[in-house]
Amino acid sequence: MSELSDLEICKRIAEIEGVPHKIDTNYLGEKSALLPNSYCEKNKCSFVYNPLTDDALCFKLMVKYELHLNIDHNTKCWSACDGRGHFENNQHDKSPNKAICLAIIEAHKDNKS
Repeated sequence: MSELSDLEICKRIAEIEGVPHKIDTNYLGEKSALLPNSYCEKNKCSFVYNPLTDDALCFKLMVKYELHLNIDHNTKCWSACDGRGHFENNQHDKSPNKAICLAIIEAHKDNKS
């Protein structure tokens, strides 16, 4: 899998999960953010769909996809796979959330929306 930016990872997870969204390039200053359509329509909440920083959302995804986290204690890098070893994020990452998201994306690489 080619290197994805954080925004691309969030966008792909939103697509896999069926979360209607738009990318707002003016949100949080110079950074782009992935906002659910409910934000775009109401413009009242500041919810940003980001499983890379939202631990509760990422945990729910980990449980939903029955993922297991592994850590390489030498490098302190994480990887994720399902319990049967059917898919794995072979790109070890310093962030467990990113490892989880990359494993989900890898599992759905043939099902692009």
